[in-house]
Amino acid sequence: MGRDSLSMGRMRRAVLEALRDWPQSPGGGAPIRKVEELLSDYLGGRALAVSSGTVALEVALRAAEVGPGDEVVLPAYDWGAAAGAVLRCGAQPVFADVDATRATLDPASLNARITRRTVAVVVTHWAGCPAELDVIVAVARSRGLFVIEDCAQALGARYKGRPVGSFGDAAVFSFGWGKLVCAGEGGAVVFRDVQLWRRAVGLCQHPLRQLRERVEGLGDLAMNARMHPLAAALVTAQWELWPAWLERRRRACIYLTERLKHRTGLVAPSDPPQGIHSFHRYVLRLPEESLALKLRGRLAEEGFAVLNRQAYHLRLQVNGAIGECPQAERWSRCSLAVDQDWTRVSQSWLKRFADALLGEINGMGDCYGSSAD
Repeated sequence: MGRDSLSMGRMRRAVLEALRDWPQSPGGGAPIRKVEELLSDYLGGRALAVSSGTVALEVALRAAEVGPGDEVVLPAYDWGAAAGAVLRCGAQPVFADVDATRATLDPASLNARITRRTVAVVVTHWAGCPAELDVIVAVARSRGLFVIEDCAQALGARYKGRPVGSFGDAAVFSFGWGKLVCAGEGGAVVFRDVQLWRRAVGLCQHPLRQLRERVEGLGDLAMNARMHPLAAALVTAQWELWPAWLERRRRACIYLTERLKHRTGLVAPSDPPQGIHSFHRYVLRLPEESLALKLRGRLAEEGFAVLNRQAYHLRLQVNGAIGECPQAERWSRCSLAVDQDWTRVSQSWLKRFADALLGEINGMGDCYGSSAD
């Protein structure tokens, strides 16, 4: 099982220790410092623990001085967190299309969306799949853009042997609901430049921490964006365990993809070229919207929870980009996300689900092909 008795015992002890030694520091004390040290060592930058992944996006943008009159390019197929962060900074989100197989930011579409007002790009590693980082970063660097990697769903994902989050100017992580390391809430932003980290401390941390770090910040006007010490304790307790959880998740999802790989017209998640997928969610794309809806209904009848229609149109309404992102539109209408904790799933459940999924797909007609299972 994913979070077994050993890991639960570690988390209980971590919480009890934090309660016994309740930090009096406005910066969260030792639990917060430990989380920041772990993430700094993991990526090689300077980490700042904050209250959520959503807040981390906003802190990264504000540290880069994104504001009114600026444009930030985002993938059109995504959750709303990055677009909301851009809007709260007073800037304009501009949506680029996504890759047909990864569902991550398409470098060519990014290049086409850049204007003289563009100052930054957010690269989301959607559902744990690494984006095509070398090309995206090269485009961004050639145009002088600040690069934020949204790794909220991608802890453990790698590209060309390096962890995602180590390619851009800033990387954002989440420890909220459903994440590989789940503390109930909390997030972090990791900067390559220590001066950006210092600016972020001044923007979002308690004035006494600003004083301790000798940062000239907003003082009492700073955002209250601190991570809770109990969340930090839970992150620390899970840090040595998540690599094993990731391998369990990968084995389960790769098994499903192997069962599905000969179905023409179906896009199943897999490791991209030179990348390692973290499979935050198992997202399938079907050939047509009607088939996606039909499959979702049939799987629900058999007791399997499947989600569809990601919140894509909400972001299109922000800048009226309907029709400009055909791949994002296709992913939005034709994809299904299997709602399952892949670190906990049993082999018997996995086989039962794979059999049910294949049975329904095989019964839907010729559009999937007819290769042997």
